[in-house]
Amino acid sequence: MSERHRLLLLAGRSKDELGAQLAQDDQLLLDRDDVEHAPAAGPYRLAIADADARRLALARRVAAGDVPWRGRNDVWYTAAPLLGEGRGSVAFVFPGIEQRFEPVVADVAAHFRLPRAELAGSERSVLEHAISLLAVGRLLDAALRRIGIEPAALAGHSIGEWNAMMSSGMMPAASMDQLIAQIDPEAFALPGCLFAALGCGVELAREAIAGLDGVVISHDNCPHQSIICGDEHAIAAATKRLDERGVLSQVLNFRSGFHSPLLAPYLENVSAVAELPIGTARTPVWSATTTEIFPSDERAIRELVIRHL
Repeated sequence: MSERHRLLLLAGRSKDELGAQLAQDDQLLLDRDDVEHAPAAGPYRLAIADADARRLALARRVAAGDVPWRGRNDVWYTAAPLLGEGRGSVAFVFPGIEQRFEPVVADVAAHFRLPRAELAGSERSVLEHAISLLAVGRLLDAALRRIGIEPAALAGHSIGEWNAMMSSGMMPAASMDQLIAQIDPEAFALPGCLFAALGCGVELAREAIAGLDGVVISHDNCPHQSIICGDEHAIAAATKRLDERGVLSQVLNFRSGFHSPLLAPYLENVSAVAELPIGTARTPVWSATTTEIFPSDERAIRELVIRHL
Protein backbone atom coordinates (compact mmCIF):
# COMPACT_ATOMS: atom_id res chain seq x y z
CA MET A 1 0.00 0.00 0.00
CA SER A 2 1.62 3.23 -1.14
CA GLU A 3 -0.72 5.77 0.48
CA ARG A 4 0.96 7.79 3.23
CA HIS A 5 -1.19 8.24 6.30
CA ARG A 6 -1.60 11.53 8.12
CA LEU A 7 -0.72 11.63 11.81
CA LEU A 8 -1.90 13.96 14.55
CA LEU A 9 0.68 13.78 17.37
CA LEU A 10 0.29 15.53 20.72
CA ALA A 11 2.38 15.47 23.90
CA GLY A 12 2.17 17.23 27.24
CA ARG A 13 3.69 17.33 30.70
CA SER A 14 0.29 16.79 32.32
CA LYS A 15 -3.22 15.66 31.47
CA ASP A 16 -4.40 19.28 31.60
CA GLU A 17 -1.68 20.37 29.16
CA LEU A 18 -2.64 17.63 26.72
CA GLY A 19 -6.32 18.45 27.21
CA ALA A 20 -5.68 22.10 26.36
CA GLN A 21 -4.13 21.07 23.05
CA LEU A 22 -7.13 18.86 22.30
CA ALA A 23 -9.48 21.75 23.10
CA GLN A 24 -8.38 23.61 19.97
CA ASP A 25 -10.78 24.09 17.09
CA ASP A 26 -11.57 20.77 15.37
CA GLN A 27 -10.54 21.93 11.93
CA LEU A 28 -7.14 23.17 13.12
CA LEU A 29 -6.41 19.73 14.52
CA LEU A 30 -7.85 17.82 11.57
CA ASP A 31 -5.77 19.82 9.08
CA ARG A 32 -2.48 18.93 10.81
CA ASP A 33 -0.03 16.31 9.64
CA ASP A 34 2.75 15.74 12.15
CA VAL A 35 4.58 12.92 10.38
CA GLU A 36 7.72 15.04 9.97
CA HIS A 37 7.23 17.14 13.11
CA ALA A 38 7.38 15.32 16.43
CA PRO A 39 5.68 17.18 19.30
CA ALA A 40 7.50 18.57 22.31
CA ALA A 41 8.38 15.96 24.91
CA GLY A 42 6.10 14.99 27.76
CA PRO A 43 4.86 11.75 29.31
CA TYR A 44 1.28 12.25 28.11
CA ARG A 45 1.19 11.11 24.48
CA LEU A 46 -1.64 10.96 21.97
CA ALA A 47 -1.59 9.86 18.33
CA ILE A 48 -4.38 9.63 15.75
CA ALA A 49 -3.88 8.16 12.30
CA ASP A 50 -5.92 9.83 9.54
CA ALA A 51 -7.82 11.93 12.07
CA ASP A 52 -11.47 12.70 11.43
CA ALA A 53 -14.22 14.15 13.63
CA ARG A 54 -15.19 10.73 15.02
CA ARG A 55 -11.62 9.75 15.96
CA LEU A 56 -10.96 13.17 17.42
CA ALA A 57 -14.04 12.89 19.65
CA LEU A 58 -12.90 9.44 20.78
CA ALA A 59 -9.41 10.74 21.53
CA ARG A 60 -10.82 13.49 23.75
CA ARG A 61 -12.79 10.95 25.79
CA VAL A 62 -9.78 8.62 26.06
CA ALA A 63 -7.36 11.38 27.09
CA ALA A 64 -9.72 12.52 29.84
CA GLY A 65 -9.18 9.19 31.62
CA ASP A 66 -6.24 7.29 33.01
CA VAL A 67 -6.44 4.07 30.99
CA PRO A 68 -3.98 3.59 28.08
CA TRP A 69 -5.55 3.18 24.63
CA ARG A 70 -3.58 0.90 22.33
CA GLY A 71 -4.65 1.60 18.77
CA ARG A 72 -8.31 0.69 18.44
CA ASN A 73 -9.91 2.96 15.84
CA ASP A 74 -6.39 4.22 15.07
CA VAL A 75 -6.08 6.15 18.34
CA TRP A 76 -3.17 5.71 20.78
CA TYR A 77 -2.89 7.26 24.24
CA THR A 78 -0.67 6.79 27.26
CA ALA A 79 0.52 8.76 30.26
CA ALA A 80 3.53 6.47 30.68
CA PRO A 81 5.64 6.03 27.50
CA LEU A 82 7.63 2.86 26.96
CA LEU A 83 10.97 4.62 27.27
CA GLY A 84 12.06 6.79 30.14
CA GLU A 85 13.33 6.72 33.67
CA GLY A 86 11.75 4.01 35.79
CA ARG A 87 9.77 2.56 32.87
CA GLY A 88 11.38 -0.88 32.98
CA SER A 89 12.39 -2.70 29.83
CA VAL A 90 10.81 -3.59 26.49
CA ALA A 91 10.29 -6.99 24.88
CA PHE A 92 9.68 -7.58 21.18
CA VAL A 93 7.11 -10.34 20.59
CA PHE A 94 6.64 -11.32 16.94
CA PRO A 95 3.29 -12.73 15.75
CA GLY A 96 2.65 -15.96 13.90
CA ILE A 97 0.25 -16.78 11.07
CA GLU A 98 -3.22 -15.43 11.70
CA GLN A 99 -6.58 -15.84 10.00
CA ARG A 100 -6.21 -12.34 8.52
CA PHE A 101 -2.92 -10.78 7.48
CA GLU A 102 -3.21 -7.40 5.77
CA PRO A 103 -0.20 -5.36 6.93
CA VAL A 104 0.08 -1.68 6.03
CA VAL A 105 3.82 -1.06 6.23
CA ALA A 106 4.89 0.62 3.00
CA ASP A 107 4.71 4.03 4.70
CA VAL A 108 6.86 2.74 7.57
CA ALA A 109 9.53 1.62 5.11
CA ALA A 110 9.39 4.94 3.26
CA HIS A 111 9.54 7.03 6.44
CA PHE A 112 12.59 5.24 7.81
CA ARG A 113 14.18 4.73 4.38
CA LEU A 114 14.21 0.96 4.85
CA PRO A 115 13.75 -1.72 2.17
CA ARG A 116 10.09 -2.43 1.55
CA ALA A 117 8.71 -5.75 2.75
CA GLU A 118 7.96 -8.02 -0.20
CA LEU A 119 4.47 -9.41 0.41
CA ALA A 120 2.71 -12.31 -1.29
CA GLY A 121 -0.77 -11.84 -2.73
CA SER A 122 -4.01 -12.65 -0.93
CA GLU A 123 -4.12 -16.19 -2.38
CA ARG A 124 -0.94 -17.30 -0.65
CA SER A 125 0.32 -20.69 0.43
CA VAL A 126 1.30 -21.31 4.05
CA LEU A 127 4.97 -20.86 3.12
CA GLU A 128 4.31 -17.62 1.19
CA HIS A 129 2.31 -16.34 4.17
CA ALA A 130 5.25 -17.19 6.44
CA ILE A 131 7.73 -15.40 4.15
CA SER A 132 5.58 -12.25 4.16
CA LEU A 133 5.25 -12.42 7.92
CA LEU A 134 9.02 -12.68 8.37
CA ALA A 135 9.55 -9.73 6.03
CA VAL A 136 7.15 -7.51 8.00
CA GLY A 137 8.76 -8.56 11.29
CA ARG A 138 12.21 -7.64 10.02
CA LEU A 139 10.98 -4.25 8.82
CA LEU A 140 9.27 -3.35 12.10
CA ASP A 141 12.26 -4.57 14.12
CA ALA A 142 14.54 -2.27 12.10
CA ALA A 143 12.15 0.68 12.41
CA LEU A 144 11.92 0.36 16.19
CA ARG A 145 15.69 0.27 16.50
CA ARG A 146 15.93 3.41 14.33
CA ILE A 147 14.02 5.34 17.00
CA GLY A 148 16.12 3.98 19.84
CA ILE A 149 13.88 1.19 21.11
CA GLU A 150 16.09 -1.80 21.91
CA PRO A 151 14.55 -5.00 23.28
CA ALA A 152 15.68 -6.55 26.55
CA ALA A 153 14.04 -9.84 25.55
CA LEU A 154 12.66 -11.45 22.39
CA ALA A 155 9.98 -14.03 21.71
CA GLY A 156 7.73 -15.12 18.90
CA HIS A 157 4.53 -17.01 18.27
CA SER A 158 4.97 -19.83 15.73
CA ILE A 159 6.92 -18.52 12.72
CA GLY A 160 7.45 -15.31 14.69
CA GLU A 161 10.03 -17.19 16.75
CA TRP A 162 12.26 -17.18 13.64
CA ASN A 163 11.87 -13.38 13.58
CA ALA A 164 12.96 -13.28 17.22
CA MET A 165 16.01 -15.44 16.44
CA MET A 166 17.01 -13.11 13.58
CA SER A 167 16.47 -10.03 15.73
CA SER A 168 18.80 -11.43 18.38
CA GLY A 169 21.57 -12.30 15.90
CA MET A 170 21.20 -16.00 16.72
CA MET A 171 20.11 -16.71 13.16
CA PRO A 172 21.56 -14.50 10.40
CA ALA A 173 18.89 -13.06 8.11
CA ALA A 174 20.83 -14.23 5.03
CA SER A 175 20.78 -17.78 6.35
CA MET A 176 17.02 -17.60 6.88
CA ASP A 177 16.58 -16.36 3.31
CA GLN A 178 18.68 -19.26 2.08
CA LEU A 179 16.64 -21.76 4.08
CA ILE A 180 13.31 -20.47 2.81
CA ALA A 181 14.55 -20.53 -0.78
CA GLN A 182 15.21 -24.27 -0.45
CA ILE A 183 11.71 -25.16 0.77
CA ASP A 184 9.03 -26.31 -1.66
CA PRO A 185 5.99 -23.98 -1.25
CA GLU A 186 3.71 -27.03 -1.15
CA ALA A 187 5.88 -28.95 1.31
CA PHE A 188 3.62 -28.27 4.28
CA ALA A 189 0.21 -28.23 2.61
CA LEU A 190 -1.48 -31.20 4.24
CA PRO A 191 -4.77 -32.11 2.46
CA GLY A 192 -7.55 -32.84 4.90
CA CYS A 193 -5.66 -31.29 7.82
CA LEU A 194 -7.30 -28.33 9.53
CA PHE A 195 -6.75 -25.94 12.40
CA ALA A 196 -9.61 -24.75 14.60
CA ALA A 197 -9.39 -21.91 17.12
CA LEU A 198 -11.37 -22.62 20.27
CA GLY A 199 -12.75 -20.11 22.73
CA CYS A 200 -11.53 -22.10 25.72
CA GLY A 201 -8.38 -23.23 27.48
CA VAL A 202 -6.55 -26.51 27.06
CA GLU A 203 -8.49 -28.33 29.78
CA LEU A 204 -11.79 -28.04 27.93
CA ALA A 205 -10.01 -28.61 24.61
CA ARG A 206 -8.73 -31.95 25.92
CA GLU A 207 -12.27 -32.97 26.76
CA ALA A 208 -13.43 -31.96 23.27
CA ILE A 209 -10.90 -34.20 21.52
CA ALA A 210 -11.06 -37.11 23.97
CA GLY A 211 -11.42 -40.41 22.11
CA LEU A 212 -10.98 -38.84 18.67
CA ASP A 213 -8.16 -40.12 16.45
CA GLY A 214 -5.95 -37.79 14.40
CA VAL A 215 -6.45 -34.54 16.32
CA VAL A 216 -4.23 -32.84 18.91
CA ILE A 217 -3.93 -29.54 20.76
CA SER A 218 -1.30 -27.58 18.87
CA HIS A 219 -1.41 -24.20 20.62
CA ASP A 220 -2.00 -23.26 24.26
CA ASN A 221 -2.40 -19.54 23.53
CA CYS A 222 -3.99 -18.25 26.73
CA PRO A 223 -6.55 -19.32 29.37
CA HIS A 224 -9.37 -18.49 26.97
CA GLN A 225 -8.02 -19.69 23.61
CA SER A 226 -6.45 -22.86 22.33
CA ILE A 227 -6.04 -24.34 18.86
CA ILE A 228 -6.53 -27.91 17.73
CA CYS A 229 -5.06 -29.45 14.59
CA GLY A 230 -5.93 -32.62 12.78
CA ASP A 231 -8.14 -34.59 10.43
CA GLU A 232 -11.09 -32.54 9.19
CA HIS A 233 -13.63 -35.14 10.39
CA ALA A 234 -12.13 -35.19 13.88
CA ILE A 235 -12.05 -31.39 13.92
CA ALA A 236 -15.75 -31.32 12.97
CA ALA A 237 -16.60 -33.76 15.77
CA ALA A 238 -14.62 -31.79 18.37
CA THR A 239 -16.13 -28.43 17.44
CA LYS A 240 -19.61 -29.99 17.50
CA ARG A 241 -19.01 -31.13 21.07
CA LEU A 242 -17.93 -27.63 22.03
CA ASP A 243 -20.87 -26.05 20.26
CA GLU A 244 -23.20 -28.19 22.36
CA ARG A 245 -21.54 -26.72 25.45
CA GLY A 246 -21.84 -23.15 24.17
CA VAL A 247 -18.14 -22.76 23.37
CA LEU A 248 -17.30 -20.81 20.22
CA SER A 249 -14.88 -22.23 17.65
CA GLN A 250 -13.69 -21.32 14.17
CA VAL A 251 -11.98 -23.40 11.51
CA LEU A 252 -9.00 -21.44 10.16
CA ASN A 253 -8.38 -20.84 6.48
CA PHE A 254 -4.97 -22.49 6.10
CA ARG A 255 -3.97 -26.13 6.06
CA SER A 256 -0.78 -27.44 7.58
CA GLY A 257 0.32 -29.55 10.51
CA PHE A 258 2.62 -27.00 12.12
CA HIS A 259 3.24 -27.47 15.84
CA SER A 260 1.72 -30.93 15.93
CA PRO A 261 2.92 -34.54 15.45
CA LEU A 262 1.15 -34.47 12.07
CA LEU A 263 4.12 -32.56 10.68
CA ALA A 264 6.67 -35.20 11.69
CA PRO A 265 6.70 -37.05 8.33
CA TYR A 266 7.45 -33.75 6.56
CA LEU A 267 10.36 -32.55 8.68
CA GLU A 268 12.86 -33.71 6.07
CA ASN A 269 11.61 -30.75 4.04
CA VAL A 270 13.40 -28.46 6.47
CA SER A 271 16.46 -30.64 6.99
CA ALA A 272 18.52 -27.60 5.96
CA VAL A 273 17.90 -26.25 9.47
CA ALA A 274 20.62 -28.66 10.61
CA GLU A 275 23.10 -26.82 8.35
CA LEU A 276 22.24 -23.26 9.33
CA PRO A 277 25.05 -21.23 10.88
CA ILE A 278 24.10 -20.24 14.40
CA GLY A 279 25.39 -17.05 16.01
CA THR A 280 25.47 -15.84 19.58
CA ALA A 281 22.26 -14.17 20.68
CA ARG A 282 22.83 -10.53 21.62
CA THR A 283 19.46 -10.49 23.39
CA PRO A 284 17.79 -13.42 25.21
CA VAL A 285 15.23 -15.28 23.09
CA TRP A 286 12.42 -17.07 24.91
CA SER A 287 11.22 -20.34 23.40
CA ALA A 288 7.49 -20.78 22.80
CA THR A 289 8.05 -24.54 23.13
CA THR A 290 9.81 -24.70 26.49
CA THR A 291 8.84 -21.23 27.86
CA GLU A 292 12.51 -20.86 28.77
CA ILE A 293 15.42 -18.95 27.27
CA PHE A 294 16.95 -20.66 24.23
CA PRO A 295 20.01 -22.80 24.98
CA SER A 296 23.42 -21.54 23.87
CA ASP A 297 24.60 -24.85 22.38
CA GLU A 298 24.28 -24.87 18.57
CA ARG A 299 23.02 -28.42 18.33
CA ALA A 300 20.44 -27.82 21.06
CA ILE A 301 19.22 -24.69 19.23
CA ARG A 302 18.66 -26.61 15.98
CA GLU A 303 16.90 -29.42 17.83
CA LEU A 304 14.60 -26.90 19.52
CA VAL A 305 13.74 -25.27 16.16
CA ILE A 306 12.71 -28.66 14.78
CA ARG A 307 10.82 -29.53 17.97
CA HIS A 308 8.92 -26.25 17.70
CA LEU A 309 7.80 -27.18 14.18
